Formats: sequence, structure tokens, C-alpha cells
Amino acid sequence: MKNKQTFISVVLTLVLLITSFMPFVAEAATFSDVPTNSGKYPAINWAVENGFMNGAGRFEPNATVKEGALVETLSRADEHYQQVQEADMRYLFYGEFNLPLKGYVNKSLRNATDVTRGDFARIFAAFRGYDLTEKHAVQYLYTQGVTTGVTGKKTYKDYQPERVLTKGDLAVFLYRGQQTERLAVKGLQLAAVGRDDSKVTLPPGFDGNTTTELPPPDEQEGNDIVGSESSKGLVQEVRISKEELIANGVDRTMLEIKLQTCDLSQINEEKTHQFQVKSKFGAYAVDGEGKVTRNVYTDGDTIYAEIVAPQLTKSVRDTITFELVNNNDKAMSCFVGKKIEVPLRYVPKAEMRVTYDVWDPDQPEDDNTNVKPPAIITETSPEFFQDGLIDVYTIFEDYKFEIGQLAEFRDVLGEVKREYIHYGKNENAEKDALGYENAILKFENYPIALWLFDRMLHERVYEGVRYPAEVHYSQVDPLRPTYTIQGIDDVIASQAEQINAVAAIVQLMGYLPAEDKVTLEHYDSIYSIWAIYENLGVKEKDVFLAYEKGKKLGQLEAYKKRVDALKESEIIANRPKEFERYTKVMVNLYMPGGEVITDYQGEVKVTFNGEERTGHFITNTSSALGGSGEPGTAVVYFDSIVYGESNATVEIVKGDKEYDKMLKDITGPQQVDIYTDPRFATNSCTRATEIGFVVDYSGSMQAVDPDNSRAHYVRKLIKQFDAENNIIVRADTTGKVIKKGKAKDVLTHSLFDNEVNKGGTNLLKATDVVFNHYTDSRQASKALVIISDGKTSATMINQITKKAKDQGIKVYTIGMGEGKQLNDRTLVQLANDTGGTYFHALNRHQFHNHAQVLLNSVLCNRVYDSCAISNNLLRNPSVRVRNGRVTMQTQVDATCNLVDKVIVKYHASHGELQFTLGNRSNVLHTTTQPIAQFDNLVLNSNVEFVALDKSGNVIARKNVTVQ
Repeated sequence: MKNKQTFISVVLTLVLLITSFMPFVAEAATFSDVPTNSGKYPAINWAVENGFMNGAGRFEPNATVKEGALVETLSRADEHYQQVQEADMRYLFYGEFNLPLKGYVNKSLRNATDVTRGDFARIFAAFRGYDLTEKHAVQYLYTQGVTTGVTGKKTYKDYQPERVLTKGDLAVFLYRGQQTERLAVKGLQLAAVGRDDSKVTLPPGFDGNTTTELPPPDEQEGNDIVGSESSKGLVQEVRISKEELIANGVDRTMLEIKLQTCDLSQINEEKTHQFQVKSKFGAYAVDGEGKVTRNVYTDGDTIYAEIVAPQLTKSVRDTITFELVNNNDKAMSCFVGKKIEVPLRYVPKAEMRVTYDVWDPDQPEDDNTNVKPPAIITETSPEFFQDGLIDVYTIFEDYKFEIGQLAEFRDVLGEVKREYIHYGKNENAEKDALGYENAILKFENYPIALWLFDRMLHERVYEGVRYPAEVHYSQVDPLRPTYTIQGIDDVIASQAEQINAVAAIVQLMGYLPAEDKVTLEHYDSIYSIWAIYENLGVKEKDVFLAYEKGKKLGQLEAYKKRVDALKESEIIANRPKEFERYTKVMVNLYMPGGEVITDYQGEVKVTFNGEERTGHFITNTSSALGGSGEPGTAVVYFDSIVYGESNATVEIVKGDKEYDKMLKDITGPQQVDIYTDPRFATNSCTRATEIGFVVDYSGSMQAVDPDNSRAHYVRKLIKQFDAENNIIVRADTTGKVIKKGKAKDVLTHSLFDNEVNKGGTNLLKATDVVFNHYTDSRQASKALVIISDGKTSATMINQITKKAKDQGIKVYTIGMGEGKQLNDRTLVQLANDTGGTYFHALNRHQFHNHAQVLLNSVLCNRVYDSCAISNNLLRNPSVRVRNGRVTMQTQVDATCNLVDKVIVKYHASHGELQFTLGNRSNVLHTTTQPIAQFDNLVLNSNVEFVALDKSGNVIARKNVTVQ
């Protein structure tokens, strides 16, 4: 497909985008029956001045609202409604969104039926995309700030749902609703029956009772997802990306749990609270590095937890519990001792896992692969040991040791015992010894690699002044112990001015061999020392530089340079020499429960970029041609690369009778998406540039960028800009300068490669930090790139934009995530007010396209279109058949103005049919056709949506299934 890029004025686009988020401000109107000091006056004035409601001069705030009038008001306020203002058309339009209205069929009810406040709650919730029964809909209005109740008690009764809705009520409710989210219908896929009630928790006493009885959790195994709603009133909403996981030790889901304080007020965006996570069946939470953690943290009002399924051979229902720990916030005291429970289900299934790796010699630093390290690493911990010093007697092969500790514990009868626990002693010493290969290993408080720890441990045990040697034990990770070697040399500490980190680097370097003796065995150890160096502060780095007049720093840099060269040589040696560039596809088969099949005697066919290749499941994973090595993986190489988004189709073409029955559900064709970074175009302009990067690593970013694509693209942009002054800042509740300087110097740092998403957010505080590091030069172009989901306090927005303008800094913002994951209002305003551009990135392909536009904008000092062309221009396309009508609709990315029209193609067995969707707004394209239009066709389930630009070029396609 040939894409035609059309450049338009982004300034006008952003002005329109900003105004779409802001309430209309006009000259205040006067009403004879609504005094200006009335609490309802601002809302009524807003509704009338914007043309949403009638009532100029006399509003009649106590007049009751009929259903037809409510629907008319909604349609006038709804950004997605672009139809003619006629009653039948309004009901036809909202019928497609399944709003719970009574006048669809019986038209007499439209103007004869008074709408109650309870009716409005359900209708407004459905308008916003939630299928709720009345009580849950009322609570939803409370959580969104749409209502505060009649007396402020915020109970179901206090809302008075049975009371008829008045014009004044309606104006106030809509006015408040648009302050948190613009009025644009989302609607429901099916008729409203309360399917989303589980997403809105009712507080204790909400329905009039003083206490709430919670049902006990159903712990039985079975086929349905169950779980109790513990901590009612504390949890506003729970979002689960997948409720059913494959029980393979790999599959994962993201949980987002929105909380409120004990007095039901909103939690500050900067607040961070710690929750302990537990599972009944061995599931684990993992942090941004994929490491198992027993604790997760809130980002503002939301807990973000990525949960990995256990390996199981039978289906079970699990309850993931979250319990507040280490609390010192009075506003959260009601959480103490209570558990938040989220149900999940694990099902063992046979699997075909397809991974890929792309080698592009023009971009050797790019990581174009979906291969990930295992999520869970385990090591047996010593039972009954307490945190503290342990004795180490003997070190065995395979990284095992004999250890002991005088421990205090309770026996099976509950009696307290004080006894010396000894592992690895007597005749079965080596068998009973515990391992440390996969433990968390440290020197002082600094993580170190296995080779270094092993060398230090041998020295302490066999050459130390104390026997048995001592090592500190602790259990932070629930799956593996932490062993810490302590004791910095006094002489080194003195020469390092008593700075522990500097002394630790020097002492650890003493265990390394001479530079010419360094091998890849030392790779991880050298990098663990380098990580300590990278995290030194400015003063600490000066002290290290002065140590032995700079010799130690030079030696450390030489070590790193050598292992980097050795690693690169190893990678080159393992590449097949037959291909200059390649796309490598690897296929593995797994039994239910997650165990890989290593003796499968079959073949797989892989189709990629128009070519077909066959692979055998006994092929060495490092060579497609040798035919030897470890079994279990079928490997196929293609001597081509497809830049951007592509896919490969994988199918078993020769089975194995031993496994045919077990794998019967996965033998058909399966598709894997492949992504390869396109190359940046050669910079078309060159300017002296200073550029800052503020990158959000608060907890909420784990939900929108779990693979840390931010780190990859920041590094690529720094390299491509090649600026004289780069300022790299990590953003969470504050701002931390990670590195600054020339591009070549900054790129020697790991930057964000190993950063973990954690804690609350104050994006503007972090932005304020970066301003202090630009120079006073008037010749250099100055730009700031902010990457975030926009979930932040906006109280400093005017202060920040003024600073940026005063210093001549244009701000370019990239919003990540979609729907409730993204709050782009602050990001849009920052870009708009400083002459920059806002970009919205849903995936790596869009991120790359935006990065290219950003480069051109900064270096050429021009405004370019910020819309990335990809299939993600079409969002949530659907085809539904209901009541004799076929409704087709799709949303278009709101930041894009390239789509001129959308057509829908039906490929049927007896012909083809095509419809053009009506453009209901800049976002929604939809049409409804009678089913009779399809009488002469037998509809295929595969329907294609096609987006066209103004020149008729196809710029996006998506296939959907008729519902």
C-alpha cells in the first residue's frame, strides 16, 4: 500500500482539539427565575448559552423533563451526534448505542413519560459506556462528581432516585459531567441489563443499612470466575485486562484498582501507598523489569498490578488480594486490616508460542523481537531463618553452600522453639545444601552478578579471618532469598572519602582479572559495577574520578569496552552467515500446564512476506542449517525484512501421533504480529539544538507501556538529533536528572533501559526541573519532549508554560494509552501553549512515525501533521445486526485529520456490497441499513473497514466479524 502523506496546519488542529476539551465561555445570560447567585446558575447559563437547552429569559428550573426532551438535550451536547435535530433520528441514533430509553418503539412515551433521577443515572452511565442497574448507576454519578446527593450524604436514598428529574437538575448534571470528560456518547454493545455492576462498588450503608454483609469467597474450583467484593466503599472501580489466563507461568493480566479515601474524597495524584499482593494458587505480581514482587504501589488513586499466572494442570479460580501495609496516612486508615479481592481464573491449555527476531545491519542497536526473559526466577529459601546474619561453612559445586542460623520459630504444636538450623551438613551435605545461583545477590546495598558474589564468598569462607564466614540473609522477593556480603575495606573507604558507593566500586573491581584476561564470563559482573557508577551523584563521580588520579575510571571504562566488544563478536558469530539481513521465526509447542515439548517429530510451515518455509522441531535455535542442537524449537529464517507492521502465519503441516490428541486445538493456522523499526530519514535540516526529555515512569505507565518502548525511542531520538545539550529527566512525583551533555556522552548511559514504573505522578514538577539545565544561548533551537499518559496534577500548568515561553522552549508531548488510560488534556495544553505539537501513540509504529515528524519539526522549525498513518487510525470498528437493521460504525483517532471517509466492504458468497459511513463527528463514522439490503447475499463473517484520504488513497484497513 502506498501511503500519501498530507501536511496540514497542526496549529489549527490543536486549537480545535483544545477547545473541544474546554467548556464554552460566553457573556453571562440573565434569567428572570434563576438569580445569578443561585448555585445552579453557572450550569444553567452554560447549557443555554451553548444551545443545549432552551430557556433564554425564563428557564423554569423546576419544570419536569420528559424523555424526548432529555434525548434532545443529550443530542445537542453530544459531540458525536451530527444528525438532523429530529426526534425519530435522535432515537434511531441512540438506539444504535443501546441507551435504556422507553420511546424507541412506542413513540407516545417520548413526551408522555417523566424521567426520574434514577432513570437519568442509568441513561447517563450507558451514555458513558457503562451498563449499570439503578443503584450502581447512582454510585457511578457520585464517583464522577456528577451529583453530591440532596444533603451530601452520598447514599442511594439521598440521591432521591424516585424523584422526577427537573430542568435545573439536568443542566447541573451535564455541566458537572463535562468537567471531567467531554460529552461524547460511547454507549453499549448490548441492551442494558447491569452487566457492568461489578465495576462499581457500593459503599457500606449505601442502600440504607448501616453495615454491609459480604458473601464469603467461593473457593471451589470450577468453570466460572467468582470472587467476593471485599472493602466495599473503598474501591471505586476495578479494570481487568484479562479475567482468564492460561495456566502456563507466562500469561499475564493488568489489574487497575481505583480507590478513594475513607471520607470518599479523591486521592491526590502525587500520593503513593503500598499494598501487599497474595494469591491462593501461586500467581505473582511482577514489576516493570519482570521481577517478582510481593508489594505493589498506587499511582495517585489507582493500584497498578501486573499478575502472572501459575503453572497448573487443572483449571482453578483464584482470588488476588491486596492489603495496605506501612500506612501513615490518616485518610487511608480504614483500609488497614481489610482486603481488596479480585477474581481471576487459570486454565491449562496446549499452546503454540511463536517468537521472532529481526536482524537489520543498518540498525544494529534496534531490539526488533518479541522474545522475553522468563517472568519468574526461583531459588529455595532457608526455612525458619530470620532476617539477619547467617553462617557459611562450605561452598559446593553448582553454586550451593552449607549455611546455618540460630533461629526462633513455632513448631506444629505452636510452641516457640530456639534452635540452630543447619543446611548442607553430614552425609548428604551437598544434596541438602541450598543454592544461591538464582538468589538476589548484593555487596553492601548494591546488586552484583553471580561471578562476583561467588568470588567474594570463596574469599570470605576460605581466606577470611572468621570461620564460619557471615553473610546477611533477607527475604524480600517471595520466590527467592537475598544474600548480602557486607564489609567495605577501611583503607579503600578512607581513600574514597567514606563514600560507600565509590568504595564499593573500587573494592569490587579488585576481584576482576587483568583487562586482557576478561571474558564473557565477566560480562554481568562488569555491568553490575558499571550500574553503581551510573547512579553516582555529581560529587560522588568527582571523588571516583580523583581516585588514583582517574586510573580507576579509565580502567572501568576499558573493562566495559572490552566486554561490549566480546558480546558483539558472540552475536555476530551466532548469526547465520548466509543472510545479510533476516527475519527469524521460532516456534515452540507446550503441553497444558506450560511444559515445553522437546521431542515433537513434526514440521511447521511459516509464511512471511509472500514466502513459505518449513521448519522441523529438532532444529538448533541458533542455526537454521546445522540441524543439530537442543530439540524443541522449530526455526525458520527469511532473508528479508518488512519495516513497520507485518505478520507471519504458522501452521503444523506434519503432526506427531504421540501428541495429536493433546494439540488438536492448535494445529490450524496461527498468526503472529511482527514489528521492525523503520529507519529514520536523513535529517533534512540541521540546527544547533538543545533538547530535553521528561519521561514518565510513575506506576500508571505500566498499564500503557509494559515493554518500556519509551526507553528505546528516547535513545533513538537522542542519537538522531545529535544535539549539543541533552537533558534526560525521569518523572514520577518529582523530577530526577538521569544524564545531561552531548549526545555521544549521554548515550553511554543506560538511561531508561532498566527503569521501573512505580509511585505517584507530578509531571509538571518534573518538567520544572528540566528548565534549569538549558543554556542561555539565543542561537540554539530549544525543545522539550514529554512522554506520559497525562495522569497528573495540572495546578502548575500556567507557571510551566510561562517558563517555557520565557526561555524560548517549544514543548512536544507524546500521549500513550487510550480510553481511561490516557488523560491528554494537560499534554495538549502544554504543546499548544508553547508552539509545540501533541502526538498520540497507540503502538510502536505510531511512536516511530511521530518521532520522525518530531525530528523534522524541531530541526526544520516547521509545523507538520502529527497523525501517524497505520491501521490504528480505525478504532473499535463493529458490525451489529439488531431489530432488522445492520449498524456499522468505527471511531477514527482524534488526533488525525487524514481520514476523509470510511467504507465497509462485505465479501459474500454471491457477490460484494459496499457502504460509505456517515461522518457523525471528527471521531465517529456510522450508518444503519435495513437488513433487506442484504437479501441477495449470504453474508460472510469477515467484513472489511477501509479508511480513505481526500485523494482516495487507502490509508488503513481492518477486518471485523459480524455480531
